[in-house]
Formats: sequence, structure tokens, C-alpha cells
Amino acid sequence: MDFEEKLDEAIKLLQDFNPVIIYLFGSASRGELRNESDIDISFLSDDDIDEYICFMKAQELASIFNRDVDLIDMKKASTVFKAQIIGTAKKIFCNDENKRMYFEMRSFKEYALLNEERAEILKDIIFNKISSIERCINRIEEVYCGNPESLEDYTKQYSIILNIQRACECSIDLAMHIVSEKKLGIPQNSRDGFEVLESNGVVEKKLSNKMKSMVGFRNIAVHNYENVNMKVVQMIIEKHLGDFAEYIYAINKFASK
Repeated sequence: MDFEEKLDEAIKLLQDFNPVIIYLFGSASRGELRNESDIDISFLSDDDIDEYICFMKAQELASIFNRDVDLIDMKKASTVFKAQIIGTAKKIFCNDENKRMYFEMRSFKEYALLNEERAEILKDIIFNKISSIERCINRIEEVYCGNPESLEDYTKQYSIILNIQRACECSIDLAMHIVSEKKLGIPQNSRDGFEVLESNGVVEKKLSNKMKSMVGFRNIAVHNYENVNMKVVQMIIEKHLGDFAEYIYAINKFASK
């Protein structure tokens, strides 16, 4: 049998599930089947299909195609997965166009609402992290009070370094959250988060380099505190606290788009 004939056999076999719609998705729907490819099929039924029965039906389908078959019950698929399937799949069977249209419209609406909720969560994360950075900067300025001799006081020194460290960590968290939620890339480490933001036009190269330098300072402060150079701390306070403000501005600008 050729592939279309096998699909016809699969559709006949799936009639046991009383399907409303059957979709072919994945590489087979794009005409990109390779030797190692499996067959991805999903269905929507008015009936509730037991998972074990669905699994056994997938084995029967596999014997038709001579390939592994992933058989997805759309009732049990996640909101994101449903939207992905509907958006890319090829419809190979439908016995009720009205039900199909209602199901697809409802699925896309649920997906849109989910994205809105995720966007609100991201906004909350951004707001909270930015607020934390601003509190850290205010505390540093308050303790330092424009006086380098403040760094000779151990208590003040500790407070200043701790708040620089926290501001760095919140900046890293911000980068990682945005990169993850917006699917901008896959950072391998803390510095990479700023690299990805730079490559996507969220921050400029100069600012990216400054933030990566802050990560270096943070790592020393966390893992090798006794070797922190107070001259470096003074330089950060007097010349680079503004980098955090510049970073906050860039993030806010991106988030408001």
C-alpha cells in the first residue's frame, strides 16, 4: 500500500473511537517522512476513550504503517499542544464541520488567554525584579553616602557588597525570564542571558558587556568574598550603578512593546 492507502486504513480503524475529527501532524503532514520518523495522529471524539485502549489502537496503527505511531486524544492534550496541532496539522477526516470549527476556535481562544496570562505573569516578574534592583541601588547610595571611607567600615562594606550582589542576581533573573518566556534562545550560563538579549536587540552591546562584567563581580562576591577588591567596589558605586538604571530602562522599553 502507498501512504495514502495506509491513511485510509488508519481512518477506518479509528472509527471505533467515533471520531469527530482526525488530524495528521508532524513530519508526515509536511511530506517530510524519513526512515526514522514516526507517524503523529490526533483525534477528537464525542466519547471518552480509555488511555489503555488508545495505546493499543496506536499499536494497531503502527502495524499498518510499519512505523511507531503517536496517537493523541485531543480531549486530553494540553492547551499549547492542541493549538500547535491544529495550527500545523492536516485534517484527514471530519464528520461534523460545525463541531470542528467550534473545537478549533475554542482551542485557539484558550491558547490566546493562556498567552495573556503568561504575559501578565511575566510583567509581574519584571516589575518585581526591577523594584528589587531599585531598592538595592537606593540602599547602596544610602550606605555609601558619597564617601569612599564608608568602605573601611566592615558593616557598611558588607551591606554595599551584598546589595550589589543582589542587584546583579535580579538582573540575571530578569534576563533569564525574558529569554525563556519569549523563546529568544538557550543561555548556557548567567552571562549568556545578556548575550541573548543583545542578539535580539533588547540591550546594546556596550550595556551587555557591562552587565556581564557585573556577573563576574557577583561571582567573586559569592564564592571568594575575602578577595573582593574595595577599589573595584568603589568604581562600581561611583561609575557603574547607572548601568543598572540603563538596564532597567531597556527592559521596560522591551516589555512595553
